[in-house]
Amino acid sequence: MKKIAIVVQRCGKDITGGSEEYAYTLGQILSEKNSVDIITTCAKDHNKWENHYKTGNYRISDNLCIKRFYVNSGRKREVNVLSKLIFNGITFEFFLNSRNTLKNQLKKKFGALPYGICEEWVRLNGPISEELFTYLKNEQEKYHKIFFMTYLYPTTLFGVSLIYDIDKVNIIPTFHDEMPVYLPVFKKYKKFRHFFLTNAEKDFCQKNLYIPDKKSPIIGFGIDDKGMCGFSENFALYAGRMEKAKNVHQLFDFFTRINSRANKIFLKTIGSGLLNNEKNPYYIKKSGFVSEAKKYDLFRRCHIFVHPSELESLGIVILEAMMFGKPCLVNEKCKVLKEHIQKSGAGFTYKNYHDFKKKIDILFKDKILYKKMSENARNYFLENYKKEIFKERLWECMKAV
Repeated sequence: MKKIAIVVQRCGKDITGGSEEYAYTLGQILSEKNSVDIITTCAKDHNKWENHYKTGNYRISDNLCIKRFYVNSGRKREVNVLSKLIFNGITFEFFLNSRNTLKNQLKKKFGALPYGICEEWVRLNGPISEELFTYLKNEQEKYHKIFFMTYLYPTTLFGVSLIYDIDKVNIIPTFHDEMPVYLPVFKKYKKFRHFFLTNAEKDFCQKNLYIPDKKSPIIGFGIDDKGMCGFSENFALYAGRMEKAKNVHQLFDFFTRINSRANKIFLKTIGSGLLNNEKNPYYIKKSGFVSEAKKYDLFRRCHIFVHPSELESLGIVILEAMMFGKPCLVNEKCKVLKEHIQKSGAGFTYKNYHDFKKKIDILFKDKILYKKMSENARNYFLENYKKEIFKERLWECMKAV
């Protein structure tokens, strides 16, 4: 039995987040035929990276273990000053909404920044775990393959440099169009094999960053099928981090403007984050972090799923919604989410509030179209993201590497 490591910045059953959930699921599947260690930190919160869990080994199954290491340094205040220096005070929102000419100029500027300053920015963002790095350096020989999850964090950027045999290294980068991705420090990943989650992510890498290793496959994801849902209630659902980075504040604004009319359309949200602390009208109901049973109950009962994020590399929650046959309404600026909609025919994208309002009206009033989109959503999930499909694709990729 071969031994495999998955290195990720944080991981646990009670942690919500795309890359963290992906790492946990990947570990479960790979452990069916291998001995797998998920190497991570004791952090739970991704804003400060404070130690939450105890250090040590947490056995999930006979072949799957989570190894947690102490965080020496979380996110430092100094990173805010350095961010202003590196990005010249430009906000993520301004960058995303910039016209191509200006955006290309900014990309070029970010790519020409001094390597050392950019490396320090990654370090100050955290998490830094000296014990984790020491373990990787000393114990790498016992692992047949080592997967590093998410390009942005020190666990990946500094971790890959510790591995002597580059053929052992596989990076799952979760790239998307944000300012840090253009910093020169991340070009060091070019020499390693990548595992991309979508065609859109690989295409983004090739057009904007570098040409990855020829053996870099697209592996997607897999979810245990919970079955089709044949009913819905009068509310839209959002699931994910409750943060401005996910554009949730805009979603609240849109629903406030929609509900100024006579017909009320409720929005329900699940997920942790600072926006849970804000007061909202009664037609916006926030549940915070919920159990898996409660989460899937809301997926079953919602009429549609909405995803306002502009930055996604996969979008697990939209796949969960499609599993239950729920049409989706997503931000057109996110190429990954847009790809899901275009390939599935299971919903709409929106450009602005007026477009959002128009699509909401159609999804809640056109019963014939809704039924068709619901069927499309279910079929898209079964053909591409059912766990059995993912396993087959993953095992084929593992054979190739």
